[in-house]
Formats: sequence, C-alpha cells, structure tokens
Amino acid sequence: MKKIYISGPIKGYADGNIKAFKNAQIKLEGENYLVTNPFEITPDTELTYEEYMRYDIRALTFCDVIYMLKGWEQSKGANLELNVAKAIGLKIIYE
Repeated sequence: MKKIYISGPIKGYADGNIKAFKNAQIKLEGENYLVTNPFEITPDTELTYEEYMRYDIRALTFCDVIYMLKGWEQSKGANLELNVAKAIGLKIIYE
C-alpha cells in the first residue's frame, strides 16, 4: 500500500482548513492509500511554526506520494513540502 502525505494551506482559514484535509484523507483512503494527515501527527501542544514543519517534513520523508490541496501555491509550508517531495523523488498529485 502506497503512503501519501496531504499538503496544503492552513493559515488564513478559521478552522485551519482542517475540513479540506479530512475530506482529502477520506477520499485517498478510499483509493487504498495509507494517508498521513499533518493534523494527526503532531502532539496536542502548541508548537511554533518551525516545530510543526519539523514534524511534517519528517513524516513526509516516509511517504511515496504527496497530495497537494487546492491553494497550496499561497502556502509557505506547502511549497516547502513540495520542494522536499521533489528532491526525494516522490510522486506528486494535485487536487
């Protein structure tokens, strides 16, 4: 089973865009991916942006595919994740 990481914009959304991430997770699980949702990999404490990115980048490196949610272009973190994915040869899927 392929492992897929969901990447997309979070800042600027009242709910952090969590609904879009969850909807993508449900869709991708239905397509038989083992999904890594960044909302589900960090501890329940308040972290700095840099600390969140460290958790996210580490999780990304264990995946085979990255799934880019709509609006990723405006997200500093999603752009970073995409660049890492390209650098390590992951398949890229755009919503």
